[in-house]
Amino acid sequence: MCLMTALGTNLQMSALDTLAAPLAAKYMGWSIAQTSGLFAFLAIISLIGAGIGINADKRGVKPLRMILIGAALNLVSTFVLVISLGLLLQGASNLALFMIFLSGCLLVISIFLYAGPNGGIYQQACGNSQGFLGGFYAMCFAGGRPVGSFLAGWLLDGSSMPLSFALVICVTTAFALRLAFRQRLEKTARDALLPRDNRPMESGCRDGELAVS
Repeated sequence: MCLMTALGTNLQMSALDTLAAPLAAKYMGWSIAQTSGLFAFLAIISLIGAGIGINADKRGVKPLRMILIGAALNLVSTFVLVISLGLLLQGASNLALFMIFLSGCLLVISIFLYAGPNGGIYQQACGNSQGFLGGFYAMCFAGGRPVGSFLAGWLLDGSSMPLSFALVICVTTAFALRLAFRQRLEKTARDALLPRDNRPMESGCRDGELAVS
């Protein structure tokens, strides 16, 4: 679940990065300075998403609940984005651009809602294998960028299907896995909140080492 989320997250972000400037220039006639302002606005949206996550944590919202809320918002936003891209290629540019802009903002907020808790739960689940599995997580995350950029470039050439399928598959698979392994994720989240000496350990681990969940 965490690995699929990491892959899908960077795929979404790289696709948005690749699409934003060409679409704004082609359909809205924006200059380079104006499209740069768009990325600055998305950075502000990112801060809002991070702020919501921090505030929720201070209010005692459980990490798994934050992940599920963010993932549900991400799922809805992805489907809106996919539909919008299809409408754009069919000529409904005004409505499609508004929907793409709105869904893009919601995607960014949702990612910052679940990214922190998702990484924390994965780290806890890795236990004393954090070096290897942490590197694998980083590879999955990094792998989303070239894939997202390539598929977004394919869309700019006139075909939205590859990117649409990739986004839907990644997001729906990750969401389904969250629901399927919800109890195990809840246990992992509870273990992460325990004092270090009381956390479950593998047989043979030295004192303070975490077990692989």
